Amino acid sequence: MENMRPARELRKVVQVTKYRTGKNDVPMVYIKETNQKNNITTIEVDGILDQEAIPVLKKVCEHHLAGGKNIEIDLSGITLITREGRKYLQKIQDKVTITHLPDFVKVDPVKNKGH
Repeated sequence: MENMRPARELRKVVQVTKYRTGKNDVPMVYIKETNQKNNITTIEVDGILDQEAIPVLKKVCEHHLAGGKNIEIDLSGITLITREGRKYLQKIQDKVTITHLPDFVKVDPVKNKGH
């Protein structure tokens, strides 16, 4: 019987960013960028999304948005998200697709600020 390999989805890992903050250079957030088919870039976020990690995620998102990519942010690896992290996700949710939002994270829909 011929040894057949399973079909794989076309993915190219662009970059894994290890962002370290705090005492003893402790890792806080990991960001992994993966280009997929159909002009989609998946950004996997693992760890803590706080005010120190937001500029890193923002830079990655802005880079791909400027390149015309559709962005999917996968939050399945988030262990903690601060109020600032939730505010940032709320701010960008109309520009990206947020997936695997943990049960402990609540991001309210964008409210119309008509005043």
